[in-house]
Amino acid sequence: MGFAQATQAPANPPTVVTNFYRAVASEPVESLAGKVEVQLGPVKTIITVYSSNIVRVTHLPPGAQRLPQSLVVVKEPGEVPFTVEEEGGCTVIKTDELEIIVDPGAGTIELGWGWDSLVELDRSLEKVEVLSEEALSLRQMFALADGEAVFGLGQHAGFSAHTGLNYRGKVVYLAQRNTDIAVPFMVSSRGYGLLWDAYSMGV
Repeated sequence: MGFAQATQAPANPPTVVTNFYRAVASEPVESLAGKVEVQLGPVKTIITVYSSNIVRVTHLPPGAQRLPQSLVVVKEPGEVPFTVEEEGGCTVIKTDELEIIVDPGAGTIELGWGWDSLVELDRSLEKVEVLSEEALSLRQMFALADGEAVFGLGQHAGFSAHTGLNYRGKVVYLAQRNTDIAVPFMVSSRGYGLLWDAYSMGV
């Protein structure tokens, strides 16, 4: 999928916090100010507006009803004005700087910031067993633009060593291994940041 390239970096680049959680309780999700719930197939998605250019997208697996306490996200959502509308079967959330379009039919989430957008194409959850304990293996797919570079993710000079700073097209293991330091935060040359609020090894 192609996107229009920006001629200059935005003054306030958007940040997305994305995470999956295991089921933790059976109580219904609270409808708190700043949060919007949308069903994407079997996955319940909660979009929390933290500021006019920061949103948190949480995918809850079937059976999960509420958010557990995060070990990474300590910031509380601010009192940010935003609107929620239904347009053509999609849920559209707008702040002063962002437009988030959730399309249950296509299963996509598009985060737009005027001159560009990031699209989460798909996500999957699979039950696995790790050290005799039940866990979830998760996978997310995002659309990258032609020529888009991806930076960040920590220091990877050992197990998943790469030359250069651009990790696009590379396999990066997000795990602490000797000279590898995993930081689940990615920065794009298109001006946005993406933080995964997850504590397991990632690839």
